[in-house]
Amino acid sequence: AVVGTTESPDVITECITETDTPESFACAGATSSSVTVSWTQPQAPLTAYRANFTDQSTRSTTTITAEVGSTAQSYVLQDAQADQEYHVTLVAVGLYKDSLPVTITCGTMTPPPEDFGVTSITSTSMRLSWTQVSSSMAIGYRVWIRTWQSSDIHSEHLIPTSKTDVMFKDLTPATKYIVSAASVNPYMEGPEVSVTLATETDPPSALDVEHKTTDTVVISWRPPEAVVVSYIITYTGNGRSTSMTRPGDVNSCELTGLTPGTRYDISLVAVSRLGRSIAVNTSVVTDTDPPSSLAASGLSTTWMFLAWKPSQAEILSYELTVRESYSSAGRRFSVDGSQTSYNLTNLLPDTDYVINMAAISAHGRSV
Repeated sequence: AVVGTTESPDVITECITETDTPESFACAGATSSSVTVSWTQPQAPLTAYRANFTDQSTRSTTTITAEVGSTAQSYVLQDAQADQEYHVTLVAVGLYKDSLPVTITCGTMTPPPEDFGVTSITSTSMRLSWTQVSSSMAIGYRVWIRTWQSSDIHSEHLIPTSKTDVMFKDLTPATKYIVSAASVNPYMEGPEVSVTLATETDPPSALDVEHKTTDTVVISWRPPEAVVVSYIITYTGNGRSTSMTRPGDVNSCELTGLTPGTRYDISLVAVSRLGRSIAVNTSVVTDTDPPSSLAASGLSTTWMFLAWKPSQAEILSYELTVRESYSSAGRRFSVDGSQTSYNLTNLLPDTDYVINMAAISAHGRSV
């Protein structure tokens, strides 16, 4: 103040501006046991930051306070609880006064589904299930499948928490897959849990008999979709079972050394590197074999004695057809299947005869 020519001393007042708040405060990351927050430094000179982490998900609220250096722009809370929400408050501690708090809510990762495993599996599908967890932040599950040797996802499903199983279809038989699952909460996807599984080997199809004789059978089939390393063929007849192995690149096989006039039950199994298929089956009856070494002896003017070696098949009867060589008509005789000879009578003297003999079994007539 100035009075006349005299000036009074100066009056000085000191004012301090407010400490500005940290900017861009955000959740920068999280794991199952940590929470990371980040921010941009304010302009005011600082001595530190004070961060409070308050657990919002438990009945008894817990607050963890951390002092952070003045030059820091992030902080990691270690030893956090998995599957929890944290209300985070950050205050910039200035030289003269603290800033207003900035707040954000972050969450830790939710653990993967518990008891994750397969419940059923076929050659082209698999069903997996897990245990539902109560009091979890999870809002759903992501479940995906890929082949064992590829990182490409074959298919995936987003499953609500109300469900505890999932089915994957249209898979390749005899193939190894890795199935993974992760819980999803409002903040992020959690760590995954994985199981390695293999689809079953699908069986061959269209098993059929291509050709048969008295002691051989040729079978054929359509190969399965799986990569087959071998086939196991088992055939059973007359109470005797025989097995053989054939390479995986064939689709037919001849069975030899069979008994004539006999029913054989045939099963075929495909073998891959990851297992065996179920068996496919068919049945066949080998042809009835005729008698052999038919010969006439003890000839007279009106009769002859016939003898033969019996058929291997179980014979019900033999059919004899006798005709004169110049005639197409003849006589037919039935002989019991247990016989190996027959006395043919009522013949004409000095006459050539043609004699045919066939065996009759329960499964048919020989040629």
